[in-house]
Amino acid sequence: MTPSSAPLAVPTPPVPPAPAPASAAEPPIEGKSYWDVVWRQLRKDKPALVAGAILVLLGLSAILAPLLANDKPYWFTGTMPGLYQNQFLDWKDAAHNEFVETPAALARAQATWDKLGVPLMQLKTRLRVEDWRSAGELLDAKKKEIETKRPNDFKWKNDDVSLAEVKKELGPADWATVEPLVRRAADGLEGEYRLRLTRSLRGIELALTFLAEQLRPGVAGEVPGLLAEYRAVAADGDFVRLRGDAYEAARTRLAQLGDRAAALLDPEKVDLVPATYYPLFRSLTAIDFFSLAFVAGCFTWLPATWRWLSGRRRLPRERRARILLALAFLPPLAAAGLRLLHGPPFESIDYKRAHEEKEIVASAWHMPPIPFGFNEAHQSETSHRPTSTYYLGTDETGRDLLTRMLWGGRVSLSVGFVAVGIYSGIGILLGALAGYFRGWVDMLISRLIEWMMCFPTFFLVLAAVAFLPPNIFNIMLVIGLTGWTTEARLVRGEFLRLSGEDFVLAARAVGVPAWRIIFVHVLPNGLAPLLVAASFGVAGAILTESSLSFLGFGVQIPDSSWGSILSAARENFHAWWLILFPGLAIFVTVTAFNLLGEGLRDATDPRMKV
Repeated sequence: MTPSSAPLAVPTPPVPPAPAPASAAEPPIEGKSYWDVVWRQLRKDKPALVAGAILVLLGLSAILAPLLANDKPYWFTGTMPGLYQNQFLDWKDAAHNEFVETPAALARAQATWDKLGVPLMQLKTRLRVEDWRSAGELLDAKKKEIETKRPNDFKWKNDDVSLAEVKKELGPADWATVEPLVRRAADGLEGEYRLRLTRSLRGIELALTFLAEQLRPGVAGEVPGLLAEYRAVAADGDFVRLRGDAYEAARTRLAQLGDRAAALLDPEKVDLVPATYYPLFRSLTAIDFFSLAFVAGCFTWLPATWRWLSGRRRLPRERRARILLALAFLPPLAAAGLRLLHGPPFESIDYKRAHEEKEIVASAWHMPPIPFGFNEAHQSETSHRPTSTYYLGTDETGRDLLTRMLWGGRVSLSVGFVAVGIYSGIGILLGALAGYFRGWVDMLISRLIEWMMCFPTFFLVLAAVAFLPPNIFNIMLVIGLTGWTTEARLVRGEFLRLSGEDFVLAARAVGVPAWRIIFVHVLPNGLAPLLVAASFGVAGAILTESSLSFLGFGVQIPDSSWGSILSAARENFHAWWLILFPGLAIFVTVTAFNLLGEGLRDATDPRMKV
């Protein structure tokens, strides 16, 4: 073989080095989630961002309203000699005497009923309507007969006639119909006076606790023993039934207890100790504690927790979200629970007036920036224009408008969010059932949706509210029960679209229960349209509440909302500020929610650029 015919050597390609094993500590690479993309798109929408900022400010002002506008001081340091004197007299002359005299008052009431000396009106008020119906026709007929015979007998006409006279006029046969009702009403006296005893004991506890807070520890330490003796008497189930010598013995014992307490707490003999009091914080409710704790978390531990979790990439995204949600809601729930266990004390103290009249002697006094209560009236400042004292003016009774706007914002925004929460829950449930199970379930729910949509929503709400007591909870409930059709249709459409996806078919194939597929797999992937509808729904609910309050079917005095303030301004058109500022608040809020809804709609559009 010649050298020219020798086969050419093919060079062996170099083997690439094996990749180095990944470090065990190297975090996994995470891609952008759907909501990251939505947030990136939303940040490009400047009007939506401005609207969101306005709504955050409105929400903060509503949550912080008790801290921004209140007639109670944040705290003060000093003594309360005038209030101490008033509370001492309230305990001695009112609560203590009512507690002692309860058995005697019950005995007198029972004797009056036994002698049929009570008026007919009292019998009617103590019976339920269905119980009274049996005797009502009989007594109405007798009343008409007597009006014909004696037209000037106003006692029968006004139901002021005694039961003894009723018995005399009816005769034995007809009285047999009324007599069981009289016995039933008389039998309820004992329960009524037991409640009266409990109420007077509560008054004693509040008064003595208030007095003990201002005394030296040695003297204040004896007050729990006095309260224990009062409670021991009230715990005796036979106390209200005591009569004769047994009652006199108990009365003597209570008189001695009152003398000991009076000698211990006598305002002329005690030395009041200066202390620091927190009236405003003591008056906050459980809802206030929850809201304030949530706001505090949003500005303190939640951002720090978010930064800490962002560096822990090895934790699954879902677990990090659960940790963040737990830290967002558990502390506020704990704060609200503690407040429910130790509810706000009932106080009728006008701290501002007491401070001005020297009933409170304070070395330090700290009021909120707007030192007016939401129902605090100043008769000398009615319909006052905006000034440096009243920033937005006053209404027809002299109440500060800015204070009522802040507190009214709590009501208006609460109606929006609670009502939307109610009808979103109903819409999610019905829409999910219709879209997932289809068939006759879908047909039945779809016909229900169409039937509800036949009625104009506002007139349906107006008709329902007209038959209910006008309060904020009924408004929330009615709006929530009548506005769920849009959410139900949106959720149904999303479920129809997602039910045939591979992840749903795989979950069914491995035997995942239907409820878990609905709420864990499908629903989270179909929430985007629901959030858009909810943002528009909050605006609609606020507008509906304002309209109802304007017509007189909404929030009632002493509570306020933006709509009720506008309603009151109808009779005072020359006070332009009563129309301008509430109307502007409604307009800005509704517009901001609509702009935010449009921004969310555009950001969640599947045709957006990714």
